[in-house]
Amino acid sequence: MGSAVVGVVGFAAILKAADKGGDLVYAYAGGVGIRSGDTADVNRLYLAGLYQAAQQARTQHDSARAATLFTQLEREFPNDTNVRLLSIESLVRDRDNARAALTALARFPVRPDDRRLQLRIGFLKADAYVAAGKPDSARVVLQRLGNAYPDMQARINERLKNVQ
Repeated sequence: MGSAVVGVVGFAAILKAADKGGDLVYAYAGGVGIRSGDTADVNRLYLAGLYQAAQQARTQHDSARAATLFTQLEREFPNDTNVRLLSIESLVRDRDNARAALTALARFPVRPDDRRLQLRIGFLKADAYVAAGKPDSARVVLQRLGNAYPDMQARINERLKNVQ
């Protein structure tokens, strides 16, 4: 009798967890905005769709389409820092315009205490310098990052090895 009660309670807990998990997945994955109609959810789905389409184009070596999709992303979400950086990365990878990327990065506002953004921009600058045919400048950027963030030295050294 006790086992049956424990079994029923356990089964009820599993059903409740499954229901909550389903709601969570539906709200943040493919069902975003469809049921709720929340504008923020719909925009998140739109952003994710454009990003995935751009990445797919890049994987298929369709640089022109990838560049167009990243430009559209930036046009639709101009205040999103990640989108702006993706657009700058696209200048380097999809448009072969490292100089424009370096110009955009020079104007990119970064708080000195934002470690993640400092690293991301530093790596992107190094990639742009390599693409522009200035490997010495890329090395300088990476060495400065290494001095500023010694705990990232292994990752930075790996990037330095790839600088030609």
